[in-house]
Amino acid sequence: MNTYVVTAHKASIVEHTQVGNFFSPLKRNLLVGRTTRIDVYAFTREGLVHTLEIPIYGRIAVMKLCRPPGDDQDQLLVLTERYKFFVLKWNANTNRCETLAGGDVKDKIGRMDNHNIIGIADPQLRCFGLYLYERLLKIIPTDYSREAYNIRIGDNVHEIVFLYGCATPTIACLHGRDSGYLRALEIHQDVNPVEASQEVWQIEIKASFGTRIVAVPEPLCGVLVIGEDTITYVANPPRGEPLSVRIPSSLSKQTVGRVDQDGSRYLLGDDTGALRLLVLEKHENKVSGLKIEELGTTSISSAISYLDNGFVFIGSRFGDSQLIELLKEMDPESKMNLRVMATYPNIGPIKDFILVEDEKQSRKVVVTCSGLSLRVIRNGTSVVEQASVQIAGITGMFSLKRKAKDPFYSYLIQSFTTETRILEMTSATEMQEAVIAGLNHSAPTLFAANTVGDTIVQVTGDGIILLSSETMTATSEWKPPNTCRITVASGNVEQLLVATSDGSLISFEIDPASKSIVEKGHVQLENEVSCLDCTPLGDESRAKWAAVGTWKDVNVQLVSLPELKTVLVENLGGNLIARSLLFTTLDEKTFMLLVADGDGYVVSYLLNPNGRADDILSEKRRINVGTQPATLVPFRNQNRMFVFAACDRPTVLYTAFRSHKLLCSNINLREVTHVCMFDSEAFPECLAIATESSLIIGGVDDVQGFHVRTIPFDEQPRRITRVPKARLFAVLFEKQDGLRERKESGSPKTEMDGVVLLNNDFQVLHRFNFQENETGCSLLATTFGNNDEDAQEHVVVATAYNTEGTLRPSNGASLSILMW
Repeated sequence: MNTYVVTAHKASIVEHTQVGNFFSPLKRNLLVGRTTRIDVYAFTREGLVHTLEIPIYGRIAVMKLCRPPGDDQDQLLVLTERYKFFVLKWNANTNRCETLAGGDVKDKIGRMDNHNIIGIADPQLRCFGLYLYERLLKIIPTDYSREAYNIRIGDNVHEIVFLYGCATPTIACLHGRDSGYLRALEIHQDVNPVEASQEVWQIEIKASFGTRIVAVPEPLCGVLVIGEDTITYVANPPRGEPLSVRIPSSLSKQTVGRVDQDGSRYLLGDDTGALRLLVLEKHENKVSGLKIEELGTTSISSAISYLDNGFVFIGSRFGDSQLIELLKEMDPESKMNLRVMATYPNIGPIKDFILVEDEKQSRKVVVTCSGLSLRVIRNGTSVVEQASVQIAGITGMFSLKRKAKDPFYSYLIQSFTTETRILEMTSATEMQEAVIAGLNHSAPTLFAANTVGDTIVQVTGDGIILLSSETMTATSEWKPPNTCRITVASGNVEQLLVATSDGSLISFEIDPASKSIVEKGHVQLENEVSCLDCTPLGDESRAKWAAVGTWKDVNVQLVSLPELKTVLVENLGGNLIARSLLFTTLDEKTFMLLVADGDGYVVSYLLNPNGRADDILSEKRRINVGTQPATLVPFRNQNRMFVFAACDRPTVLYTAFRSHKLLCSNINLREVTHVCMFDSEAFPECLAIATESSLIIGGVDDVQGFHVRTIPFDEQPRRITRVPKARLFAVLFEKQDGLRERKESGSPKTEMDGVVLLNNDFQVLHRFNFQENETGCSLLATTFGNNDEDAQEHVVVATAYNTEGTLRPSNGASLSILMW
């Protein structure tokens, strides 16, 4: 058996960010590294606008913007986890990325330091440095004709940076574990690699696994050592006792983002999401003191980039990335000196997930344990509700404009079993029921539209009425013979097609001069018509053909307009009867005929308007959209055409980019009976959607995207399972004391790790806490006994006891929680 694996959702975690002039000297860009790709954003008044995606063949380990002396455009250094190295530069003439240098920097000997891959660039871009192997730093001269070489830098390397303001490329290395030291090494590129490094100075300093060092730019120069509880400034060369300041809370990780070009201010993010501002007080271009200011709370940051004018991008591995604005004064509501302007969803890191049935929408969704939240992920399309009202029994809907040239619709025609009702937009924000004297309100409407000559046409079972848009009075009428009624109708701005109960098919045209209905064709069919369509293709105002389906024939007929001569009879196959037809133009060059049958399938054909009879329809495909007959309605969204299949499982149909393949996307509604476009002033690019019990007006969001719902927690969910009979979720949580301390501005709670039971709306019903030093490892929902129907459900949890001084737990417990 072969397995086809494809990425359904691109990586969303942010590990690297850089700000610089990547595209041109005049425009600054934000570059965001997301595992295997780099997204480039432009700064606009509306916020960050995505302009380019650079795919990377490998996982990004290092990403840095650097600028050669005398150049006004930045280059991009990238190193992957498999030690592939390359330098990119954007060519504005060709609008493409060019590779200036690249290659494999892996050595045949050396002990890899996979947990501490470091890439650095000399401020004057005289060379790059890559720390890949223990004790060795690989130097890559920017004169790419020269070969790279290794220099020895010592043991237990935590961090390495190039220093500013040095005549010779100089690095600062932080060494040590419990107690460490910081030293500076000059790198001489024109000597033997064995003698290429020379120590300039060394100073003892406290270091730990999470300690960071940051090079301070000119004119201040020097190094910032950012530890768990202290920040220290060391001048280059050291002058007297280093300056230090204590961090308000002891933390294991700090993320740093420089604010000013001279390095006088830095943003600090920690592993609880707190954001602080570090200020280097200076006197005569020398640092005289350090000061820390609390700003507020953001997502837990993995990268921080200051953009401009007080705007900052917070990239996160553990939550949603954010665009924030720094405030000069504290916000009275949030009590913070920052404001979140935009959020960029991130579903990673996923610790566990389950696939469950969404009872409200009757489809599968994925529930993940992601960072400090649960995420409910579904593939489909969301209708963003703008307005709704409880109305039951709608059998059809049509939208009308007051005049044909109006930019927006003003009337919503609702057809019921015995009558027609009208909702009118009376203002930009209000709708109310209306009566149009010229229309037939006492019968259900089969078709209504604006037509040529500034007229409106309405088709009911009793006949056809043509109204003047100016006077709203009838200018022309047509009625079927007394022995029959109109059963199906379709039309466009110039043509009209109706079928009667005796099997007659009649075509009409609208005469704009006399504002009258003119009969153009009449044929007698063997069977009664089940559905019709005469939608024009492309930008045409008239249809060349009409599609006709009948109740007893398992085929679709294409007839010419207006004479109604049979052009083609297409057999649908099996016992399928067409229930809805639609000619559609899903993109500029893709014409299709869609046929919805009675079993919830949609059959699609590529349509060749200029082909011979045997070449008009081709590439037949069949898509299942539900279990009941679907009604096909075209609509436009974000300058693209789509088709709404209204049925028990409402679906949007569309074509892939530059492809004839028809794709489908589920809608977040349980059942839809009818749909029509209702692009009004109050509801731009919206649809009117009828369900069994309500009328909804709403817009359609990204049709081809994943939709994520976030359920935030103050703890980290590690495992999740579904308890089916009890209709609950059981979630294994890991305590986050530092996070609780920050959020509550007090001492951390004493709650231990535990299991939380959630209902279908993810509300907490009960919490079961573990003992001190007890950690949950896994859980599952099961029943005990032979009779599964009567057996009671249990949640079984496996735990381990963490004892100080032991690397691996040797004791644990198995717990069973009874559901009732």
